[in-house]
Formats: sequence, C-alpha cells, structure tokens
Amino acid sequence: MNILIVEDDRMLLKALSKSLIDAGHLVYPAENGNEAINIITDNKVDLVISDLMMPVLDGATFISLLRNYLNTGIPVIVMSTLNNAEEILKKLAIDFSCFFQKPFKIEQLLSTVERFKVNGY
Repeated sequence: MNILIVEDDRMLLKALSKSLIDAGHLVYPAENGNEAINIITDNKVDLVISDLMMPVLDGATFISLLRNYLNTGIPVIVMSTLNNAEEILKKLAIDFSCFFQKPFKIEQLLSTVERFKVNGY
C-alpha cells in the first residue's frame, strides 16, 4: 500500500515510516497538512495516517480539505494525544476511518493497516 503519514514529531514520523516500510509499504512522510496536500495531489495514496495537532495546517483541516476540496474517500487513520480528540472529530463531522490514542503500540497500527489492505482500500 502507498501510505501518507502526516506527523510533526520527526522522531515519531521516522519510527512509523520505518515500521511501515519494513512491513512492505511505500511511505510518503509529511510534517504538516500543507505538505500532505502537496504529496497527495502528486502521488497515488491508498491510506492516510494523520496527527491532529500540527503547525501550518492541522489534521482536522487537512482531512476536511481531503474530503471536500480534493473529493477523495481515501481511508484516514487519525492519531492524537488529546483525550477527547475522537469526540471532537465526530462533533466537527470530520470523516475518518479509525482513531488511535497516543501513545499506542506500533503492532496495533500495523494490524489495522493490514485490515485496510485486505479489505481492498
């Protein structure tokens, strides 16, 4: 799968990228939503993994642009340290596929990514 990871924490971005590459995926790393928009318009992306709180363009705005401006139904896994992030996303009617509360185990994320792959996303 071609996976876009949007995360402003460079260490986490590097760790997630390495784990997904080791699992056989092509990874496009981005440090904010603006970089992610540029990547997604120029590349085939099958899955997005995005943080919420980022500089330049936050995750919620990025996902809204992805859905409304780019008009894409690409599955989005959201991750955040905010305790109530999932409820906030639902109240804002942000269309996401799955949520991970940070910190999480990379094995859980890899398992979820594989489910998206098996289901044909």
